[in-house]
Amino acid sequence: LTSDSNYDLEQQFILRMTDTVAAQNLAADIDAGISFKENFTVEFKPDMRHTIVRYNGQVYQGQIMDLPCIIESLKTTDRKNFYKTANICQMMICTQGDETGPLRGTAAYLDNRPGSRNKTFDIGHENREFQFLHGITPPLKNVLHRRFRKTRRKRFVDMPKIEKEVKQLLRADLQAMNVKWEVIWTDPPAPTVRSNTNNKSSLHNNESDRCSDVEINTQHVLLMMS
Repeated sequence: LTSDSNYDLEQQFILRMTDTVAAQNLAADIDAGISFKENFTVEFKPDMRHTIVRYNGQVYQGQIMDLPCIIESLKTTDRKNFYKTANICQMMICTQGDETGPLRGTAAYLDNRPGSRNKTFDIGHENREFQFLHGITPPLKNVLHRRFRKTRRKRFVDMPKIEKEVKQLLRADLQAMNVKWEVIWTDPPAPTVRSNTNNKSSLHNNESDRCSDVEINTQHVLLMMS
């Protein structure tokens, strides 16, 4: 890196090698604790999106992609206690060859496919080339489309105009001679239908209650006369 570079050295990202053999060799070297001082180098270009990776005498073209999710990086020394070290939101994909088009798995690659309708997500046109659609595990394939909705645009509301109309309605309400209001049901409740047996039982109960009231009143009158 140059001295005037604005790249944060404490930032972490994921390195993905498309060459299977190179990825296996790199993983084996990491497990063996081999030093990468001269065997592995990364050179960033001024746009901080393209890199040149050299490993085992091979040269790879790298691109920094934006992941759809933020991943927490943890560090451990005894495999029991874990410490968070950074939030990872980017991945470097290393390829070999002279391909100039967008990488497979990016939003720009999906746009270039015939009959593509991937125009609904609120991603800037200049960032679609570096927007990765998938996560780092198979269950998160195409996660950007399946789990994230399009950002809803806020509608423009003319608040002064609304205030003016509300004040006009209140002023007209105060100046009115008579005000009437009614409740209008948008969805009127369904009428309750009772069966004949319930109606008969309710009528019988009402008649019995009336008879008991008459008996109580009659007894009360007799007591008063005595």
